[in-house]
Amino acid sequence: MAQRAIPPGTKCLTPKNAWQKLDKKKSWFWDKVANDPTFPKLIYIGPRSPVLLEHELDAWLGAQAEQSSERVSNGAKRKGGKTE
Repeated sequence: MAQRAIPPGTKCLTPKNAWQKLDKKKSWFWDKVANDPTFPKLIYIGPRSPVLLEHELDAWLGAQAEQSSERVSNGAKRKGGKTE
């Protein structure tokens, strides 16, 4: 498996830093890594040392927020049984 290069000056996050940044639980994070093809891929800097690139995580988070706002503006989100 080819290892991805980390561009100079890029901030890397450990998995723990990533789930804390997202304010999520450890199990949520590992579920995303395993099952969400849109979630940023881990880069291993050692045999047991995965990291994520912060800018990729930020881009993923932005895309999730955009999708959420599109669902709301399209009336897909409901509150109290009524479309907002």
